[in-house]
Amino acid sequence: MVYYFNVLKLSEITLFLFCLFIFSIPEAHGQNYLWPLNIESKLSSQFGDYRDGHWHAGIDITTRGKTGYKVYAVTDGYIYRIRTSFWGYGKALYLKLSDGCIAVYGHLTKFSPSIEKVIRQRQMNKKNYYQDIFLTANEFVVKKGDYIALTGQTGSGAPHLHFEIRDRYNFPLNPLKHYYRFTDNHPPIVEYLVVKRYHKYGSGNYHDIEFLRLDGQNPELFVKDTVAVYGQSLFAVSAYDPNNGYNYSINSGRMSLDGDEIFSFEHDRLDYSIGKQIDYVCDLELKKLVEKQNGIALDKDKNIFYRLYIQPHDKQWFYNQYNYPAGIIDSDSLEPGPHSLKISLSDVNGNECHVNLYIKKADFEIPVVRDICISNDSLRLYMGAFPVSLEPQIQRRQAPHLPYQYIYSDFDLFERTLTFPMSDNDYDYRIRIKGEYLSPWMVFKPGLKSPSVTPYVDYFELCFPIEEDLLINDQRVTYQNKDIFPLGNGFYKALIPVPVENGILELKLGENQIGNDYFIYSKSGSAYSPDSTVMIDFSEKDLFGPTLIAITELKPDNGDGYTFDIIPEDLLFNDEVEITILPEKLDLNTACFSLYYYSSQKSKWYFIGNRNQNHISGQTRGGGKFGILIDRTPPVISKLKPKNGSIIKNRKPRLSCVITDDLSGFKNETQFEMTIDGIWVPAYYDIDNEIFFYKVMYPLKPGRHILRVRATDNQGNKATAISRFTVLGKY
Repeated sequence: MVYYFNVLKLSEITLFLFCLFIFSIPEAHGQNYLWPLNIESKLSSQFGDYRDGHWHAGIDITTRGKTGYKVYAVTDGYIYRIRTSFWGYGKALYLKLSDGCIAVYGHLTKFSPSIEKVIRQRQMNKKNYYQDIFLTANEFVVKKGDYIALTGQTGSGAPHLHFEIRDRYNFPLNPLKHYYRFTDNHPPIVEYLVVKRYHKYGSGNYHDIEFLRLDGQNPELFVKDTVAVYGQSLFAVSAYDPNNGYNYSINSGRMSLDGDEIFSFEHDRLDYSIGKQIDYVCDLELKKLVEKQNGIALDKDKNIFYRLYIQPHDKQWFYNQYNYPAGIIDSDSLEPGPHSLKISLSDVNGNECHVNLYIKKADFEIPVVRDICISNDSLRLYMGAFPVSLEPQIQRRQAPHLPYQYIYSDFDLFERTLTFPMSDNDYDYRIRIKGEYLSPWMVFKPGLKSPSVTPYVDYFELCFPIEEDLLINDQRVTYQNKDIFPLGNGFYKALIPVPVENGILELKLGENQIGNDYFIYSKSGSAYSPDSTVMIDFSEKDLFGPTLIAITELKPDNGDGYTFDIIPEDLLFNDEVEITILPEKLDLNTACFSLYYYSSQKSKWYFIGNRNQNHISGQTRGGGKFGILIDRTPPVISKLKPKNGSIIKNRKPRLSCVITDDLSGFKNETQFEMTIDGIWVPAYYDIDNEIFFYKVMYPLKPGRHILRVRATDNQGNKATAISRFTVLGKY
């Protein structure tokens, strides 16, 4: 471990000598910044870690489950911004540093006395805990090592310090890349490697997806079987970086084809304005698939899939010199024979892991399966013609997130049939022809008994009885052999591309409609529910290219309110889009009903509505389940302290209560109010523990006092609690 000294005051030198013996301070490199704390340095999160809806823009320094450690200026500068909130970074300080960069300190419990005085006065004047104050260069000048605040847990999360370094243009930089360095000898760990194969690349139109089996031992892994590629194929990897009992995101990655790099990324610098693209840049569909099978990972960086390619409309800065379509492998451009593919992933300290595999272009069309016969314990596939030097191979997988496995099969060359045992489990199967040449895989799940339609962004997957005509907008659909596969029981699967022009698509089997009315957008437009009660407006900037969307019919929810779905579930928008409900069609009182989004991961409804007297509205960034729900129940205020009628000796007591709400919840500091004898005080609401509290700063006079707490939920329901207590003592 390397320690550093600069020209410091005598007190600072003494402090650092003390730390030299008992604390582990990270090595500084580049700009010689001081470490912001004088306690053992351990990070619970690093730069670029996954957060719901954005990247983590700094590092989180744990404070051993405690609050109140002193926080220091990392170099000379001045405090140019002070922010206080119940959410986000909680209490936060922003320092403009002498080199032009900006240091951000978040989740603080208290500022230094001079700063605390300024923010408290502003809160009292405005009667609002939330403040965002910008200061001039000469108001709060700081020197390197000056005490500026105490650590806390305001905002959300356990006690820790959130720390950022931003450049002069306010773009977050990786502190562990530019300014500090921790000892770390642990390479990243790869959990999954996935290949997706497209007819033609689009953000949702894949027709097969495969989790590849990884052999070897970390950090050197390989895929034993040659991977067939066809159409446009691409790879994604789930990996994380373990150290000190925590798991972090991957800092960088690259992929090489036959020794030549074709894609790379490095999380070195972020842009807040495009940070909400995270679920588009990462593979949200794969993340949800794994979470559906394995449950939600408490550590958000363990189920993240990094795309090893760039999509259209991806505006991130961390791809070095690459742009779309870097990383997407076009099989038409591959020479015959095997090609080596190497994937390298690295943490911020340069520790690497590698995955090596071979890919090979599929040489001819998908195997022709004319029909499938299903018996009690076996499947029999009736095959079309293929060269006698080749043979069919069959595989199955137990779940979509697991690799395929070979199964025993019996091929009758004369009858052109392939017979293999059928499991009671709900397996996916796939078949290909292999020998000197490879065919693409044909993926199927036998035993379907009813029609279904699965929409993706620009493709439909349809399962239907072949004897019925499939109609799109009353036009009969014709198929090519490669796009239609038998599933048994007289059912077939077809992949149908949709047009890119704006318009409405209606799917029918014969005279019967299947699925919903689907809207396709390449530019601005609107989508509606079947009865036009729900409407979504789009502009072209909201879309990641041509987008397929449907709003399902509204269903009653326990007799009060309605639910509906926006599909596809994995649909993503580039920005928030407005959902508008016309309440007169439903005879709803807008004072009691609002719009909610249902998180299947947390089994919880989340308020997303905007208060409006004439209609119900809200915003979303994607598909999923939504509800128009009623909330007439006010918040509950409990455990008020001091208790009503109590007598206390402490003239500077901690006033507190618990405030909960069962549905609409809270989103604004003005929804909470605490007064003492009618005077508003800047009480803080702990959103994690639902405690609203204030520590009295100036001694209360002896005698009777009135503590009043008010809370208003997002639906406008109000609650009030009062405590009359007596303080002992003499005037």
